Amino acid sequence: MSAPHLFARLSLALLLGGSLSAQDGAAEAERYAYVRMVTSLGDLVLELDQEQAPITSENFLAYVNEGFYDGTIFHRVISEFMAQGGGYLPGIEVKPPTRSPIRNESDNGLSNEAGTLAMARTGNPHSATSQFFINLVSNPNLDHPGGENWGYAVFGKVIDGFDTVLAIKQARVELDPRADRTQPASPLTPIVIQSATQVGPETCRAAISEARRVEATPPLDEDFQDEVRAAAADQSDEVAALLTVLGHDPEAITYSGTGLGSIVVREGSGGQPTRADTVTAHYTGWLLNGKPFDSSRARGEAMDFPLNRVIPAWTEGVSEMKVGERRILIAPPNLAYGPRGASGVIPPNSTLIFDVELLAFEKAKDYSDMNAGKALLVEKGVAISSGQTTASGLFYVDEVVGDGQLPLRTDRVTTHYAGFLTDGTQFDSSIERGTPATFPVSGVIAGWTEALLSMPVGTTRWVVIPWNLAYGAAGRAPMIPPKAALVFEMRLLEIK
Repeated sequence: MSAPHLFARLSLALLLGGSLSAQDGAAEAERYAYVRMVTSLGDLVLELDQEQAPITSENFLAYVNEGFYDGTIFHRVISEFMAQGGGYLPGIEVKPPTRSPIRNESDNGLSNEAGTLAMARTGNPHSATSQFFINLVSNPNLDHPGGENWGYAVFGKVIDGFDTVLAIKQARVELDPRADRTQPASPLTPIVIQSATQVGPETCRAAISEARRVEATPPLDEDFQDEVRAAAADQSDEVAALLTVLGHDPEAITYSGTGLGSIVVREGSGGQPTRADTVTAHYTGWLLNGKPFDSSRARGEAMDFPLNRVIPAWTEGVSEMKVGERRILIAPPNLAYGPRGASGVIPPNSTLIFDVELLAFEKAKDYSDMNAGKALLVEKGVAISSGQTTASGLFYVDEVVGDGQLPLRTDRVTTHYAGFLTDGTQFDSSIERGTPATFPVSGVIAGWTEALLSMPVGTTRWVVIPWNLAYGAAGRAPMIPPKAALVFEMRLLEIK
């Protein structure tokens, strides 16, 4: 069975059937390449777009055909974001790439939609090598923004094995700074890529046919709406019954590509927030048995919250509303609290119904100002008059200059550190945890790599890193806002 909510448009094709003509098959062989990836959670069939992403597809296939991915892991899984792999072995041991970095092809017109493949990279836009990721939800914020900025290059998609992707998405994870320093992302049980093999289109004809039919289906036509409803049939009767009790017509539901359902109860006439903004809203939430589990209206107090720090259904649904609008949101489990539920209040795998009224919103704070980062250093007693700015824009001040050796890009180092937003908010600290972090010099954000390469062992350095050398235009939810300059205290303890 496919994963209907996670890949609503992809799984639509599974309900249609049919096959490709011989002429179509010849075109497929010329434009696309195919890879069968066997993982410890099941198989995937990947389709690479050699026409729109020729450099990236060639690079990925080279790694496949040399057997590089065999035995590597998906080391970083964030259920409402993406699953990243191709650069580590079990135990989160780095597997160094064997090929040079490639040019970023994020300007190729392909979007980071759910189920697509894209290349992972550092803050340097042209630094991708072997690591890739599968978008577990649609991430348009990772697309090429235009101009001199860069996104994350999409080069293909999953066309079969959606159950496997769902299993990866639902994997239990823990905090391990080698995988992600800001949130739990390291699978408790390693997800191993047992093999990756290039295959001919004749071996996956049915999946190719289904993919083409999905592409030919307009995302908002009535057939699509019907099929998404069918894909959610396991709870649709309960959804319809509760909506009827609440006075809403189930036939009025429209579904987005992620599977989020909505009914506009009252149009709004005010502004529309972005996913980075903080909104003020009244809401009531129900389980499908009709039991309300939370209500700002019952408390008599509207709630304020950043849209990028709530469940995905709210991030998506409320960001499409205008001030004054009232909307019903039907949140499938993967856009709500998933297989774990929440705090004994939300059972596992629950579809939730929300009645949301958007009252106001506040634009997201600008965290990109490097001068604000320098001001924070002054507040912390750092003498910035002795600081230096590098050609990339990174600013640093050495409080202690060590007398050890300089690390190389290929080294692994042990450090203590504390990280701050420019407003002083601390988002991570190995110093407070009392446990130093060890990682490859080339395996961190570009600003860290640059700073480390000029730090002798024993150095304590304060840095203000421009957003484009940190987590970029996307940020790293929930802790790092988009386009955030970051401030770090860095202590280089040892070269491994």
